[in-house]
Amino acid sequence: MLSQKRSSSYRSNSERDNKHSSSRHKHRHDGTSSKKSRKYHRTSRSRSSIRHRSSTIDKEHKSLQTFTNQTTSTIAITNEPFNKVAEQKRLEEEMQKRKSRIDKVKQQLAAKTRDKVNLTSILEHLANEMIYEIFEYLDYYDVYNGFCDLNKRFQYLVLYSSAPITINTPVVSKSKFQDYYRNIVIPNKHRINVLSLSNPLAVDIVLSPSRIISDFVRLETLILDNISMESLKKIFYELMLLPNLHSLVLNLAEYVQNLNYIFSNIFRLPKLKYGKITYRIRIDQDLSGVYFSRFHCSPIETLIINPINPVIFLRSART
Repeated sequence: MLSQKRSSSYRSNSERDNKHSSSRHKHRHDGTSSKKSRKYHRTSRSRSSIRHRSSTIDKEHKSLQTFTNQTTSTIAITNEPFNKVAEQKRLEEEMQKRKSRIDKVKQQLAAKTRDKVNLTSILEHLANEMIYEIFEYLDYYDVYNGFCDLNKRFQYLVLYSSAPITINTPVVSKSKFQDYYRNIVIPNKHRINVLSLSNPLAVDIVLSPSRIISDFVRLETLILDNISMESLKKIFYELMLLPNLHSLVLNLAEYVQNLNYIFSNIFRLPKLKYGKITYRIRIDQDLSGVYFSRFHCSPIETLIINPINPVIFLRSART
């Protein structure tokens, strides 16, 4: 009986110990599994984070490369590793050079603006009469282009003044000269006191029709360079109608056979005091004489005759 109780007690203790041991073993096993699981999850998250950062770095690197290719065309492509610091320095130097060039252009524009403002402010203090005197020393083409856009006062002085002006034909194309003639010469023909036509194109345009020359009522000096005899014959009569023409300069483009015709018309100009004639003659050309005695009623005071080739013989008829 006692023996059975001891045996039963022993078995109960043994079972208790086994359960306890099993419980501790199970608990240890569960703890180990939990630790492994947490470690696995941490490793997985680290790998995912590393992949994400690597992808972000790759995107930033590609973006930087694209920006570098767009902004610096002078950067050479080499097999060396990409040097971010050196590239950034190169970009900064390039931007600094561009900034310096822009600043230089701004300074030049500012200087020109100051000069224009200073010129305008200086001229603003001058009386209209003084400005008109300045205009007399300039060709109207330069006056028109240089002063008309300064301000309203100068625009009025240039366009609506009654002061006399000088016209020298510019060396430009036919279309541009036609615009110049239409916009500058014709609107101001009543103001022109000096007219210089320096080429056959200008002569043909201005003197076509020939009667238009008689509208230049204030014309005092007329210079016709390289004019043909045909054009000269057309305008001689119109020149006689000019009340203030006192100076005439002719440069004939053709060989002259009959000088009497030219001089006879020049001496008929009622107000002419100064004349200069340049003409061409052939070496073997037989020229008729010029008889000046028949022109004793002419008001001319100075006459310059300039033959380009041999000496011309002038004979004075005796009565």
